[in-house]
Amino acid sequence: MHESGLVAQLIARVESELDPAETRVTRLALRIGAMSSVAPAALRQGIEEHTAGAWGYAPEIEVERSDDVGDSAGFGVTLVSIQVED
Repeated sequence: MHESGLVAQLIARVESELDPAETRVTRLALRIGAMSSVAPAALRQGIEEHTAGAWGYAPEIEVERSDDVGDSAGFGVTLVSIQVED
C-alpha cells in the first residue's frame, strides 16, 4: 500500500510545523488530487493508525477528493489545514 509512505510524509510535515508533544492536533484536512490513485479510506486509516501509535491519539481526519484535473497537485495529497487544541 503506497498510502503508508504518504502517511509518513504527511505526519512528518505536521510534526515539523508543530510539536505534537506540546500541541494536541485535533483535526487534519487533506485533499487528494484528481489524478491520484490514493484511496481515501486507506489514507484515513493509515493516518489514524500512525498517529495513534506516535501521538497516543488520532485526530479527526477530513479527506476530500479534487476533481480539478488541471491542478498542479493533481497526482498527490495536499495538507490543507492543521487544527490544534487551544
